[in-house]
Amino acid sequence: DFLPNIYQKLEGFDRDELIKRFVSLEFNRFLAYYENAIDLNSTEEKGKRGTAEGFTRFFINIGKTDKLNPANLIGLINEHLRKRDVEIGQIDILKNFSFFEIDSNYTDKILKEFKNSVFNGRDIIVEVTTKPKTGRGRKSRSKSKSTYSGKKPFKEKSFSGSKGSGRRKQRRKR
Repeated sequence: DFLPNIYQKLEGFDRDELIKRFVSLEFNRFLAYYENAIDLNSTEEKGKRGTAEGFTRFFINIGKTDKLNPANLIGLINEHLRKRDVEIGQIDILKNFSFFEIDSNYTDKILKEFKNSVFNGRDIIVEVTTKPKTGRGRKSRSKSKSTYSGKKPFKEKSFSGSKGSGRRKQRRKR
């Protein structure tokens, strides 16, 4: 339904110019997305992590399961602060929660503005947090805890020579 209108608006452009504009838009989007990304070719220690100076690290209780991505989070921050020029640092989006860094001048405002907020039907909780001092990630958790269901443990039965082995062979023949 919209194509005739689109063709009419774009008839002044030749094919090459349209391609250049679309490619330019796409590259600009990628440049904006990766603008503050770390240099993978850098010789600096890759495990060294910490909150950048002048930034505050926040925990937010939404993540990938809530369909959160970096663009959504940046939009959410801009919407709540009603500013588009706030400097945002590293963003870590995990399965059920996320972390983000923002200019420390906005710490109180972030905490205030995110109170009673909702994202995709889920109440948002934002708290100030810090990064672990080591870059090793999570500590290993002991898996020594066990739960007892009240049932005897399952033991695999061997059917060779047991009473039911004849029936199993008959079923296979059918």
